[in-house]
Amino acid sequence: MKAFKVILSLLLFCMKAQAQTSAPGTYYFSSTRYSECIELAADGSFIYHQNDEFVKTEVRGNWQIRKDSVLVLDSRPQRTKLAVYESHKRGAHMTFRVRYSDNNSLVYNIYLINVQGDTVRYASQFDKTVLRGKIVSFFIRDTKGLQSPLYRIQSTRTNFFDIRFEQHRVFESEEWKFDGRTIIPRGLDNAFVHYSLVKK
Repeated sequence: MKAFKVILSLLLFCMKAQAQTSAPGTYYFSSTRYSECIELAADGSFIYHQNDEFVKTEVRGNWQIRKDSVLVLDSRPQRTKLAVYESHKRGAHMTFRVRYSDNNSLVYNIYLINVQGDTVRYASQFDKTVLRGKIVSFFIRDTKGLQSPLYRIQSTRTNFFDIRFEQHRVFESEEWKFDGRTIIPRGLDNAFVHYSLVKK
């Protein structure tokens, strides 16, 4: 029985090593006005390109394969997708001041979740959103479709939120589907897309 476990362990290790060594290459998708490409290097680094009519994106970082079917990406240098500074100010209103991480203004949608779990969307907001009521969490989506992670409010006394939103694509242990020849990436909203990147 012990020999069986050792053989099984070696077999699993070899399969994992094979997935890691067969993954390097260029994976690509293109349509009329959009293209997406990721180059996985043998040293564990990657370069990601996304091009549409208005925006060209390039992200560099590190990759690894987990469970033979999950591609995990981490940007380098790593940036925070959402930084929130909570404080208490006079008054009963809750104020959300939203800026890009470089302190530039943006037009955004903010999705506020209350204690009952209901979500309210305030669309096309600029600089500040002011409201009454108790909110337990929120997330932000900019006009490019880039979505922040869900932020859970830390203090029940907080009524002022100074928010910095990263305007560039960031990968933080982001998991994509991988089968050796194709990759199904996640979109800016963190949901899986309906196309795949095919290995060249």
